[in-house]
Amino acid sequence: MLKIIRASLYKLLKDRPFKIVLIIGGVLAVVFSLFYHFLIPELGGGYQSLMTSASPTSNFGLAVPINLVIFIIGEFNYGTIRNKIIAGNKRIYIYIALFIMGLIYSLTLMTFYIGVSVGLSTALGGFYPEGFTGDSKTIASLIGATIMVYVTLTALSILTATAIRNMGGAITVTVLLMMFAFISGMIANLDISFDSMGETIKYPVYIQLLNPLFFHSVVTFASLGLGEVKDLLLLNIVSNAIYSILFLTLGIVIFNYRDVK
Repeated sequence: MLKIIRASLYKLLKDRPFKIVLIIGGVLAVVFSLFYHFLIPELGGGYQSLMTSASPTSNFGLAVPINLVIFIIGEFNYGTIRNKIIAGNKRIYIYIALFIMGLIYSLTLMTFYIGVSVGLSTALGGFYPEGFTGDSKTIASLIGATIMVYVTLTALSILTATAIRNMGGAITVTVLLMMFAFISGMIANLDISFDSMGETIKYPVYIQLLNPLFFHSVVTFASLGLGEVKDLLLLNIVSNAIYSILFLTLGIVIFNYRDVK
């Protein structure tokens, strides 16, 4: 399996669209950082930039799973997957190698985008807003949650690409599922925040477990001062771990029993 992974990584490093998406991510990071700093300064600074750029459904975040779907379907269309099967590699190893390559693809793009966004925003306006007291646990929570959610989105993207194998269909299903989870999380957060009426907000466990994007739905509003988010990390990890295993297992089953043309 290590040979398959090395071959996949070599292909990824040589992939021109991947490099183009990486450049686009850097350009967007600079544009949005400058936009917030000069036009909406209250949302500028490294901390706010970290909050917004880490969201999987805003700015560059949504482009990552879309481009991953395109890359994976290209592996099928160009016969790369078929050749690996003909060479005698086990299908489960091929799929796991795709997943690992997908993780590297997603995390590389997001690390670069978030790094440029936070770095430039911090250089322009400092990290924390004036009068704001932050702590390392909140930052660690957001970073950890972002990593976990992209593990889930990688597993989902590879699953839809493998199951559907049509670029338009796979992208549509992936985006709709992401937006449904994110919007439903925002609606639930607003309802819970409104019902709390200034009291300490307590998010139901079942909502956090059922919705792997709930953490980032809350973070979107937390950056505007609507509650603490650091205590949501543990259940976010559990939720995304469950969905990642589910998507990965389902993808392996489909890949094992479906013909590769």
